[in-house]
Amino acid sequence: MSEAAFQWAECILPRSRSAPLHIFVVPNYLQPVSPAETTIKEWSSRFLKLIEGHSQRWRTLEVDVPAAAMDLTPIWKGQAPMLQRLEISALYFSWDPEDRVPVLPQVLPHVLPANDHLTLLHLSRFSVCWDQWNCTSITNLELGFFTAREPGPNATELCKILSLLSKRLRELSIVGEWQPTSDYVYNRRPISLEALKSFTTYQWEWPVQEVLLNCSFPVLEHVNTELPLRNLSTRLMSRLSMEPSSLRSVKRLSVRNIKDGSEVSTEQLQLVFPQASHFRFGYGLSLKNLRQSLSSFLSNRACMDRLDIHKANLTEIREILARRYEKYPTPSLDLKLGHVLGPIHREDYEWITSRVKSLTIEKVEIMCDGVSKGLPFEDIYILP
Repeated sequence: MSEAAFQWAECILPRSRSAPLHIFVVPNYLQPVSPAETTIKEWSSRFLKLIEGHSQRWRTLEVDVPAAAMDLTPIWKGQAPMLQRLEISALYFSWDPEDRVPVLPQVLPHVLPANDHLTLLHLSRFSVCWDQWNCTSITNLELGFFTAREPGPNATELCKILSLLSKRLRELSIVGEWQPTSDYVYNRRPISLEALKSFTTYQWEWPVQEVLLNCSFPVLEHVNTELPLRNLSTRLMSRLSMEPSSLRSVKRLSVRNIKDGSEVSTEQLQLVFPQASHFRFGYGLSLKNLRQSLSSFLSNRACMDRLDIHKANLTEIREILARRYEKYPTPSLDLKLGHVLGPIHREDYEWITSRVKSLTIEKVEIMCDGVSKGLPFEDIYILP
């Protein structure tokens, strides 16, 4: 932020009167700063001090500067009653040992329950007093990354938090690595997450396994994760093997990545997600990994009726589908391709359309003068 921008904000705040404020303190860490210039921390703290007197108007607050979070006095004192979304992330500071992430004041757990409007909370590498948590209004909770120095909740605290949120929580994300723990929980009666529709996790470490061991998911529809599912404990495998399966309600599985092109275990997926029929392979998943991992998987997943792939070319999609079609020759699959790498050849296009129930292509990427351009499929000429 420049001095001119700060003065503009200082001028415009009173003029906006009682309008709701959505505040994002997300600096450009890639921009070099000379020793004589004001640091990111100083600008962030100065800006937060400026808006402090308008806390009654706060609706969204996203802070990506951990040192500045200590300046969020209205939150820690319960003076932001209309705040709906709070995100505090310290990811960009994880490589700098001098940027010690501060622990939030002890009053935080007593502030959250007073704000019935707070529905989204995202904390990453930012410790709070988890054992004093009393908030029940959160519908979207994202936790992680955490370390031994900036710990997330332990197993007992995590179960308590989920128990308090069990009736309202709709989206839960446990991402990144957490601090090691020797504390494990066993609940004879699982915590029923009555409203949870979506669960996101990328590493099946102890926090995720504790959730799966100690909770039930009666209406869970969507899981977003990486494959293969690694390091599953004996306790968890035993729980997942029970009938009926604890994740039997999951219909849609989004795959963020396939680690190192590893082969995906059809048996394991069938055990964990027995009813999943809609699979989405998302942004960042390489075609090489798709070819190596999915051919056998797709040819053995009889209940699959929809497949979404973010980026592919039709020749490779044809190769992937060929083995499945040999086993399941009835065109029962709805196929959606987000970005197809051009050019498109008629032979591949017609082969695929004749062997799926429906084919949707959103965009086609073509190279023009060395530059990749995305064009709507309707504007593309299919080569003979």
